[in-house]
Amino acid sequence: MTAETEMRPFRRVLVAFDPSPQGQALLELAAELAESFGTPLSGLYIEDEAMISYAASPLANEVTLGTASLRALSSERMRAHFRVEAGLARRAVESLRAHRHLECSFQTGRGRLDRALEGVAAESDLLLLSPRLGPAFDPRRPAARQTALARSLLALFEPARARQGQRKRVIQVIAADAEQLGASLALAGRLAARRHGSLSVAVVASTAPKGLERQVRAGLGEGVDLASVTAAPPEVLLEQLRRAPPELLVLGPAVEPALRKALARLGIPLLELSR
Repeated sequence: MTAETEMRPFRRVLVAFDPSPQGQALLELAAELAESFGTPLSGLYIEDEAMISYAASPLANEVTLGTASLRALSSERMRAHFRVEAGLARRAVESLRAHRHLECSFQTGRGRLDRALEGVAAESDLLLLSPRLGPAFDPRRPAARQTALARSLLALFEPARARQGQRKRVIQVIAADAEQLGASLALAGRLAARRHGSLSVAVVASTAPKGLERQVRAGLGEGVDLASVTAAPPEVLLEQLRRAPPELLVLGPAVEPALRKALARLGIPLLELSR
């Protein structure tokens, strides 16, 4: 049985984003994943009620560009800002439908971030978020484990923080151990095949588990160029990535927080999966 068949199929890619450059990068990756797996894409813009409440506070001000002067915020001004951003996000999704011929939809959510996500996500979704929205939902919370959102596949995407030199045309999968490779291997394999690049897999360990390469090869679909399968301790892995940065890092679950932070500081686009 391959990682692709072990990975529960999802019925759509649901991406929560805003019209910032980082949000556009998130939407582009969502479109690529939807095309790779042949699923619809649904865009979501969330009007955060916490921000609207804060805007009503007498302490809330905004800086006017050009003059650097302060003016008071208000709930109405914040709602107007959200309406403009939602319109831009909707047009970005409509552009994907026109140019990529994807099956796309768009909706606006309102309320607290975690509740807005709970209201639209289904257990068969691939839910793609920015790290800014990721903390709104913690799948390890006991109260959340029975919800549809907890049973969806949560993926946090952090684009490159700055322009870098030429990256290798490689997608790098990093897993805490061989048992955590499933969904990350399936997603990365599909993306590597679609991009006509190669795939490298690394397990965080001093020595490679027995049969690791055989397990990885058995878990990949057709048409994936497997460049390497290795095991390395964190400091060795980080040095390898600094010397030869891939075009995308895909992290499986249970990667130690300290290593995850160190990987994020490399500035390489990072896709982190919840399971």
